[in-house]
Amino acid sequence: MTHKEIKKQIQSQLEAALVGLKGQLGEKKFNNRIKKAAKLLSEGLGKEEKTVAPKVAITKAAPAKKTAAPKATVKKAVAKKAPVKKTIIPVAKKTVVAATAKKKAPLKRK
Repeated sequence: MTHKEIKKQIQSQLEAALVGLKGQLGEKKFNNRIKKAAKLLSEGLGKEEKTVAPKVAITKAAPAKKTAAPKATVKKAVAKKAPVKKTIIPVAKKTVVAATAKKKAPLKRK
């Protein structure tokens, strides 16, 4: 039997067993709940499990190390430039204008 067939069979059995509940809940709510219950009850039934063949580990041979002599690095002659001197130019400080609009309230003392 397939999963769908098992699910429909469970639905029909639940509907036959719970006839009295159908009048209390109403037809639409009753059918929705029967479908959900049948789905949960039939979970895992009717599904054929596939046999998984165990994977054989394939070992690869380690790659042979190269025994060639390391190549000599070639140094290129680069004309060195004289370092650039940075001059610091003094900047005039900005004057800060005090805000006179705000007045502080006098502290209350006892």
